[in-house]
Amino acid sequence: MTGETSESKLTGKTKVSPDVGHKSDSSDQQKLPRIYSAQEKLRIAISIVILVSIAPLMVLLIGTAEIVNKLYLKLPISYFTSNINYVAKMVGDKILKDKRNYEYLPLMVLHGFWPLALFIWAALRYRANGVELWVVFVYHLLRIGPRFRFFAWFHVMIHKEGHDHNGFFNPPFSFLNHRWNAWYCSLFYGVLPNSYAVGHNKIHHRYVNGLNDAHTCYDLDRSDPVSFLIYIPRFVAYWTGISVVSYLIKTKEWVYAARMLSGMLYYVFVLYGAWRVAWDFTLCILIFPFLESVVFFAAISYLWHCFLDKDDPENEFINSITIVDGHDNVFNEDYHVAHHHAHTMHWTEYIKHFENNKEEFKLQNATIFRDCEEGLLLYWLFSQQWDVMANHWFDLTGKLTHQQKKDLILKRLRDTL
Repeated sequence: MTGETSESKLTGKTKVSPDVGHKSDSSDQQKLPRIYSAQEKLRIAISIVILVSIAPLMVLLIGTAEIVNKLYLKLPISYFTSNINYVAKMVGDKILKDKRNYEYLPLMVLHGFWPLALFIWAALRYRANGVELWVVFVYHLLRIGPRFRFFAWFHVMIHKEGHDHNGFFNPPFSFLNHRWNAWYCSLFYGVLPNSYAVGHNKIHHRYVNGLNDAHTCYDLDRSDPVSFLIYIPRFVAYWTGISVVSYLIKTKEWVYAARMLSGMLYYVFVLYGAWRVAWDFTLCILIFPFLESVVFFAAISYLWHCFLDKDDPENEFINSITIVDGHDNVFNEDYHVAHHHAHTMHWTEYIKHFENNKEEFKLQNATIFRDCEEGLLLYWLFSQQWDVMANHWFDLTGKLTHQQKKDLILKRLRDTL
C-alpha cells in the first residue's frame, strides 16, 4: 500500500487538487463579521464552562511540565532508553505478533503501574487529610510526565492498538489485547474502552472528517477561532460515545453499538462507584483526566483535518496534515496522511511512505508544514498568525510565493461542506 496514489473513493481515479495554483480571494482583510446562531451561542457557552473549569490546572501543568522537561533532557536518557528497548526487543520477539511493536512494552508497564502508584499515594493522602490541592497538582504532573510525554505516549499507543484488530500479543499473553490499555490504563488518562477500536475506526476512518463523521469540523470556518468553541461540544458527544452509539444504531451496526455501549457503561460505573465513596477525590483525580483529554484531543482532531478543498473533499493529501522535521513526532503521528491513506501500514513505515509518494504529495500540493509541531500550529491557528503558518508551509513545488501560501492556507481553512 505504500506506493499507492490518491484515489477518489467514489471513482477510483487519481485526482489532482483543483486549488493547485489557485489565486484565492480569502485574504484576512476581506473576511466579513460572523453572526452566530442561538445554537452556536449555546455551544460556545458550554465550551467556555468546560475550559474555565479546567484551564487553571491545565495551564499550570503544561507550564511546569515544560520546565521539568528541561531537567529531564539533561539526564542520560538515551542510555536508559537504549537498554530498556534492548530488553523490550528481546521480550517482544517472543510474545508479540508484530515484533516491531516492542517499544510499546515498556510503555505498557509504565502506564499500568506508575499512575496506579500515584493513585494509591493520592488516595492515602486524601484518606488522612481530604483533598489537598498540592497533591492534586503533583499527581497530575507526574501522571502526564515531562512535557506531557507519558500522556502523549499512552494516547498514541492506545490509538495504534485500536487499529490493530487482533491485538499486540500472542498466546498466552493474548488476554492483554484490548484490555490492559483500553479497560485499565485508560481510566488514568480519560479514555472510554473501545473508543478507538469502534468510534475512531468505524466512523472517523470511514468518513475522514466528512459531514457524516461524528466529530467533523468541515461545516465550520476553521479560520475563525470561535469555531473551535462551537466544535468542542460536538467532540464531547463523540468522546463520551454518545454520538458514536447514536450513529451505529441508526446504521443498524448492532455489534459495534453494543461494544461502544459496554465501554461507556463500564466507565460510568467506575466513576459512579468512586463518586459514591469520595466525590471530591473522584472529581479531582479521575474526572479531570477525562476533561483534559476532551479538550486536548478536540484540539488535535480539529487541527489534523482543519484543511479542506471543497471541490475535492476526499483528497487525503489536502484534508490531513503532514509535519516534516517535527519537534515532537510521537510514533510518527506527524505523518497523518499515511495514517489515512494506508491505515493498515505500520507506523515505522510512515516516513518511507512519504518519501515514496513525494511526487504525489507534490502533485496534490499537499498540506505540509515543516519545522514545527501540533502545539505551535494550534497556537498559530487560534491566534490567526497566517504569515507564520505560511513561513512553515512546505511547498514541494517550490513555486508558491509567501502570499500564495497564505492565500492557500486561508482558502483551505475557509472552505466548508
